[in-house]
Amino acid sequence: MYRRRLSQLFFAVFLNFPLLGQWKSLCVPILNCHSCPWAAFACPVGVIGHLVSWSVFPFLALGTILLLGALFGRLLCGWVCPFGFLQDLLHKVPIRKIHLPRRLSLLKYVVLVVMVVVVPLLIGVESNAFFCSLCPAATIQAVVPWGLMGGKNLIEIVAGTWIRFVVLAIIVLLAMTSRRSFCRFLCPIGAFLALCNRFSVFSLRYAQNDCPRCKRCLKDCPMDVQIEDFERKGQTTVVTAPSECILCLNCTKNCHKSSLRWTLWNLFPKVKDHASVKESENHV
Repeated sequence: MYRRRLSQLFFAVFLNFPLLGQWKSLCVPILNCHSCPWAAFACPVGVIGHLVSWSVFPFLALGTILLLGALFGRLLCGWVCPFGFLQDLLHKVPIRKIHLPRRLSLLKYVVLVVMVVVVPLLIGVESNAFFCSLCPAATIQAVVPWGLMGGKNLIEIVAGTWIRFVVLAIIVLLAMTSRRSFCRFLCPIGAFLALCNRFSVFSLRYAQNDCPRCKRCLKDCPMDVQIEDFERKGQTTVVTAPSECILCLNCTKNCHKSSLRWTLWNLFPKVKDHASVKESENHV
């Protein structure tokens, strides 16, 4: 979808545009390293980790995540996040693709709790187990630029921080072979936003009774969402998107029955699906 690609490209430039200035007191819940020389905003993972290590509760960072998560959910992952954009591009590399088990998506919550909260609290942010010490976005956006600006060549940079580049190489390989693998299995910001997806304003409307279960809609889903993730027993229309959905809208394009539609569910009243309306008319 070219509109999503344009949005991703725009934000990749906008969030790292030198003339924009730096507003590091503000967090944007996407994976965009605030240690980058040109980053305009702070990364909530780094802010939360450092504040926790100082025994300070991260009110502003968590508040920002909850506010933007309530408004947009994981739409931020699909339309704004520069590292998500990079993964989308990497997956186009023509090599053999693999399918990783969906249950691995629980790992990102472990990463969030352990590497963003527990490690800074008990050990400190200097530990190699702190997320930012291994973050692939930080390696690309901060380690390499600052190293080059300090007069080092790329070989010296890699030699000095080789663990980071091993992690980056693994993440790049996974992105090429399995779509959005980092977003699905490892991203702590994705874990935060996944928790917000069920009540965010931007969502998908799924008409269960109209759906033929052909699964054509989700054949191009980058997050491996299944139609069963939308369904809820005893309801005719489910408005909230599953926690893993990044609202890329590929499904709405592929659905030939219009069972899946983009919606601002929290701003408009819930509507019955076509089957329920017909049933009501028959009773009348």
